[in-house]
Amino acid sequence: MKNALSEAASFGFSKSEAFAFTLDIQKTVKANWEGVFNNSGINAAELERLRNCFIACDEPIQQVEGEATQNGS
Repeated sequence: MKNALSEAASFGFSKSEAFAFTLDIQKTVKANWEGVFNNSGINAAELERLRNCFIACDEPIQQVEGEATQNGS
């Protein structure tokens, strides 16, 4: 995530905008990944095997240096 955020300007976003987008995406994936797989017909064993792939959804995202932090400091 840090690498992607460091290139925000290449995509026309400020670092603050990119950070906000990243937090929104993380929140959306965390809230929906399991339901998407359940609705696709995946079995319980495969769902549990995939759970580790989404562990990053629980990790805090750090802003790139030189920008305000999430709480505005």
